[in-house]
Amino acid sequence: MLLDRNAAVKIKNQKLKNSGIVSIDVNLKSQRKQKIIIGANLINQIEINIKAKKYDKVIIFSDSIIKKLHNDYLNEVVEVTGAIGIINIKAAPHIKDFAFLKRIIDKLISYRLNRGSAIIAIGGGTLIDLVGFVASLYMRGIDFIAIPTTLMAQGDTVIGKVGVNYEKFKHLLGSFYSPTLTFSDSYFLKSLNEQEKFNGLVEVWKHAILTRDEHLLNYFSEENFYKLKKNTGVLQNIIASSIVIKKKFVERDIFDINGKHAALSLGHTFANYLEQGGNIRHGEAILVGTIFCTFLSNRAKKLTDKKASLIFNMSRKFLKILKYNNKLIFKKVKSEEVVIESLKFDKINTVEGSYNFVVPANNGYTQLKKVSREEIKDCLILLKAFMKDNYLR
Repeated sequence: MLLDRNAAVKIKNQKLKNSGIVSIDVNLKSQRKQKIIIGANLINQIEINIKAKKYDKVIIFSDSIIKKLHNDYLNEVVEVTGAIGIINIKAAPHIKDFAFLKRIIDKLISYRLNRGSAIIAIGGGTLIDLVGFVASLYMRGIDFIAIPTTLMAQGDTVIGKVGVNYEKFKHLLGSFYSPTLTFSDSYFLKSLNEQEKFNGLVEVWKHAILTRDEHLLNYFSEENFYKLKKNTGVLQNIIASSIVIKKKFVERDIFDINGKHAALSLGHTFANYLEQGGNIRHGEAILVGTIFCTFLSNRAKKLTDKKASLIFNMSRKFLKILKYNNKLIFKKVKSEEVVIESLKFDKINTVEGSYNFVVPANNGYTQLKKVSREEIKDCLILLKAFMKDNYLR
């Protein structure tokens, strides 16, 4: 299945006149409309767009690291939005736990937010997901605005879904809900280190695999791959390309019914298991999940050896850079039975006891249903051999 090959080319028609800023509108039909603005130094855009909404009250939830690294920017956002309060939260996996929700809701009540209010989330995907989920619940839904500060959160920005974890289960609770406005400001990318940048690029690469988008895949070629970290302008273009692809999937399956939206889960079923308990970055988990799904697809003859090799070769480049938790990941996949039992409860499965996976395919992607325990076990053995050969030396 293939969706919007070379979708990135369409971006040129969505640029704001003479500004170098990209504006992307997402049509979510029964949901609030979403506008995503991508560019550098977007304070003016933040002011114009939020003031146009004429909110009764605005409050800000910000990752506490933003105050430390970008306090001037944070103060400008407070000033131009007229925010009546700012709550700093140290972003960590536990803030997406269900038990943490009460603390956020209590803050909304203390500021007496109403249906005409809005919440702004400034930070990475963990914080934005949390705030978005709370916004979907509070008074049956109030507006929330996202200002993602990591490459991961910008390239795979929230469109259509938000969620939190429950006990050990990742994203078990969620809503079909989107920010009304998203501002992806490349200003924040300058402070990211190499690992943080490439961690975020895994999700962008995943979008390129799903669509076989030649424009986007070219950024991950041998010639260009290691240059990505140096050029903020190129990263901005990659983010825009990635968002256009994601928006097309979501718009064609807003409520995750016909399988198109589910395609964005490539690598995530396995990653959800790896991320249980924290300590493993999302990009690392998605990468290992994508490698696993490539083995599954190749075994099912949905992906040729040649095309599987292209994915494996790019995976090796990422693995070389994202080496922080390699031994921990290897430890988590050591027992095939433990992994298989955990995968049984992933939300992509539709029948008890069955295993479903979105996998790369010759023409983009496909969904394998009712994958057997034996098939999973065989591919786990292949995955462990691949990991041992490529980065546990």
